[in-house]
Amino acid sequence: MLYVQAFWPTGMPRVRSLGGGLHELRTTAACGEYRLFFCVEGTTIVALHGFQKKTQATPAGELKTAKERLKKVKGKR
Repeated sequence: MLYVQAFWPTGMPRVRSLGGGLHELRTTAACGEYRLFFCVEGTTIVALHGFQKKTQATPAGELKTAKERLKKVKGKR
């Protein structure tokens, strides 16, 4: 996350935009692949949802959770 803060905006392979203000941060650790969905509000990065990726495709439920939380964050403006 520090990399994203220091070098925003950044692109693949670390970060990609999913549209509508939703972004995906990709990272790898010794024990697996991880994804963090986030949005940017002004100068603040808001973490919406994170998970360990175990399949090639992102599970629909993980993305749905992030989108629901994004709506809540955007609704508070």
